[in-house]
Amino acid sequence: MRALTPNSGRSYRDSLMITAQVLNAGRAGANKTSIMYRARLSFEQLQRYLRRLLELGLLIYDGESRLYSATAKGILYLENFTEMQGIAEALDAKKGMLLKLVSTNGDDSKRIENMDNRGFSVFAVSRPTREASRLTA
Repeated sequence: MRALTPNSGRSYRDSLMITAQVLNAGRAGANKTSIMYRARLSFEQLQRYLRRLLELGLLIYDGESRLYSATAKGILYLENFTEMQGIAEALDAKKGMLLKLVSTNGDDSKRIENMDNRGFSVFAVSRPTREASRLTA
C-alpha cells in the first residue's frame, strides 16, 4: 500500500504498512535497534509504534532477553495485512488492464483515470483562448 505524492515519485508508507513492518521485524524476537533498521524508522517513530503495539497486544516485550516479539494477535494482523495487500495489487492490475482495453491512445486513458466514480471529470475545464473566442464569434 503506497501513497504517491503528485510529481514527486517518492512513496510514503501509511501506519498500516509501518505496523506490519514492525511486527514482521519482531516476528521471531528482535531488539529495538533491529526493529528500527528493518522497519526503517527513526528512534522517535519506533518508540511511538512500540508503545502502541504493546498497548494493543500485538507485541510483547521480554525484559530478561530485551526482545520484542509478535503475539498471536500480531501474527493474525500480519496475515490479514498480507492478504489485503494481495487484493489491492490484484485490483491495481485489473484497473491497468481495463484502462488498456478502453484506450485507443494515451489521451483516452488519462481522461478515464481523471473521472470520479460517477463518470464526471475531476478536473475543471480550462477557459477558452482568445483565438478560440474569435473563431466562435
